[in-house]
Formats: sequence, C-alpha cells, structure tokens
Amino acid sequence: MPHPLQLALFAREFSDVFVLRRPPAAVQRAIFGALAPIARWRGYRPIYPQLSRTVLAPKAEGNHRQPLNPGVVDSAQRSL
Repeated sequence: MPHPLQLALFAREFSDVFVLRRPPAAVQRAIFGALAPIARWRGYRPIYPQLSRTVLAPKAEGNHRQPLNPGVVDSAQRSL
C-alpha cells in the first residue's frame, strides 16, 4: 500500500481509470483534494517516468515503431 500522500496523488491523477471502493467518492474527493497539495509540497508525484514503461505502437508509415510517450526512451529505442 502506498503512502497516504502518494495515494492521494494517484487517486486524483488516475480517477478516470480506477476508483477506490471505500470511502465513498465524495469523501475521497474531499480528502484527496486536501492531501494532494501537501503531497506535492513534500515532493511526491503522481507518476515517475523513470519507473514507467513505454508502450510502442506501429507508426502510420512503414514498419517503424514510435513510443506513445516521446519523453521517455526505453532500451529498445536506444539500440536503434
């Protein structure tokens, strides 16, 4: 289980992807809304690019592959 401040940022950043079952959604919005600024001030972030994987998708022209997130380079791209 992540630190409560980290959880507040995750819940706000990814609210369109997942929802916690408890507490109720209104309570979550209030609590996480109050905790998120504190978490950012303490240095927590909702995502960490160095820990994320890049998903490669086929490019429109040719068989070249291009990352969906161009800011992150993975080992497959480095060898190209």
